[in-house]
Amino acid sequence: MAQTMNEMEIISKAIYSTYELLGREERLPEVALVNLKEAEESLNKALEYVLLNRRIERSS
Repeated sequence: MAQTMNEMEIISKAIYSTYELLGREERLPEVALVNLKEAEESLNKALEYVLLNRRIERSS
């Protein structure tokens, strides 16, 4: 579980850094922003899944 959380933290930092880098661009391709938003949403869903399963395991 700890490894999964560490991996998700790494992905989260990568997404945040990408947002920062793209924010510096004068012209930002719409597709880049859409793809980044999709990655962020996927990460959030994965995190919710992991945390929910963790809570279920603890209550069992």
